[in-house]
Amino acid sequence: MKRYDGIIDEVLYYSERSEDGRWIIPIEVDWDYTLTKCSSWETGEMEINYEAFEIMKRWTKDYNVGWILNSMRHDEILKEPLKTLEKEGVKLYGLRKNPIQDRDGNSVTKSFSVFCIDDRNVGTPVKWFENCNRPHVDWVEVDKIMSPILKHISDNLDKVKL
Repeated sequence: MKRYDGIIDEVLYYSERSEDGRWIIPIEVDWDYTLTKCSSWETGEMEINYEAFEIMKRWTKDYNVGWILNSMRHDEILKEPLKTLEKEGVKLYGLRKNPIQDRDGNSVTKSFSVFCIDDRNVGTPVKWFENCNRPHVDWVEVDKIMSPILKHISDNLDKVKL
């Protein structure tokens, strides 16, 4: 048994198969300072973190990641981020929750995902953007950490006997 095999069990519990028959690996992601280098709720100004979108698209293709956007932004100020994701070619699996989580009739307030990428998470690699008052997620470093884990999970999902 490999180190990350317990996460495979979570993927099977929190997920479903996509149309192509592969298991979706649900990952929750924040918007501000995670998918942006700098942003402001009040002014609407955003400096997009394009590295994030490139990595997200690659993980979607290579590992069948299903992205769940979990932002504190309310619906009105979430419109621009949603447009940006669509424009950049990042398809969401869920918004604030995993689409399968309430199928059993129980309403839960925490989204079902196996990982969460957020600038506020302890241990998340961050870097500073000039003229911004806080750091943002360093997606290149996140990719170095997560790609081997996601590859192992993706390669072994179908080997599990259900």
